[in-house]
Amino acid sequence: MKILIIVESPLQLINANEYISSLNQKTQCKFYFINCKSESNILQMRKVFKTLKIKGNVIEASKNNALKNFYTRTLYYIKIRTLKIKLNYNENMFDLVLMGHILSMYQTVLVNGVTSKKIVILDDGNSAYMEQKRLRKEKIFSFFSPKQVFIAKLTGCNINLNYKQGKLNFYTMYKDLITDKYSYLNFEFNNFNRLRKLLSTKVTNTEKVFFIGSPFNGKIISRDYFNKNIEKITKHYLNKQIVYFPHRYEDKEQLEVIKQFGWEITNFNLPIEIALVEMKFLPLEFAFFYSTAFVSISKLVDKNFTSFEIDSSELMLQYDLITGLYQEYVSNERINKINL
Repeated sequence: MKILIIVESPLQLINANEYISSLNQKTQCKFYFINCKSESNILQMRKVFKTLKIKGNVIEASKNNALKNFYTRTLYYIKIRTLKIKLNYNENMFDLVLMGHILSMYQTVLVNGVTSKKIVILDDGNSAYMEQKRLRKEKIFSFFSPKQVFIAKLTGCNINLNYKQGKLNFYTMYKDLITDKYSYLNFEFNNFNRLRKLLSTKVTNTEKVFFIGSPFNGKIISRDYFNKNIEKITKHYLNKQIVYFPHRYEDKEQLEVIKQFGWEITNFNLPIEIALVEMKFLPLEFAFFYSTAFVSISKLVDKNFTSFEIDSSELMLQYDLITGLYQEYVSNERINKINL
């Protein structure tokens, strides 16, 4: 089976690998790593590829801070358009295309630039809920504005949604998103069987707690409020060793606070789902302020979780996202909720 995989984040790559593994057949894979953000993003994708021993050819289209302004965005768009032309010229047909993120214009350009029998759209964290909310209102033909669609068409690109046989196919880890109510939406469930198998032999260290980082960086909550909460959490786990898994976008100032309270900081530079593969043991429990990684990790290991919930009045950004996650945690028996 000839497969084209287009991803923009480590999580998308993990999900792509799960789908490929579920096929249980010989595959010929070509990967496109799209990166318009930071160097850490492309480095993590490379590490995930190596750690999971994924097989296939990789082509990178990477430019740090490509979204900085109109000029840099235009240059990056030209880069993607050139890739699309080369891809279309060199490849006749793919049996399957795996698309990392349906809201990515760059991925949409590449997906629509090739001929394929089937397209499967992967999860990219909590944004899966946002895209499904829009799709379930009506059968839309693009996530982009009419102006963007027109400009793309003038440059020989198509950024409309590609309904193969009248459907969009999704491979999702979110069971509550799966429905048969919409004739134009089709779902397959990602149970992370491959990663589960890799982690099934790990022993538990009851003296350790794994804490999943969040990139507050003094923008979502103040640094002073963050510092006070780290102190509270340290006291809560007084007789335990906290192992901290930084988010790839956390800044040095925030990590220095973590160090000051004696937490051990991992340096895998990997998504936590893959960092767990590299660890020699699993913890007593996982903890976080908020995290979309909870969904995937809860499928990988049979552990409990503690959410240290931020006072909503302290939130300066992402109010709807974070409070929405906290509402979801209420009905989950595996999450112990502690208000800060």
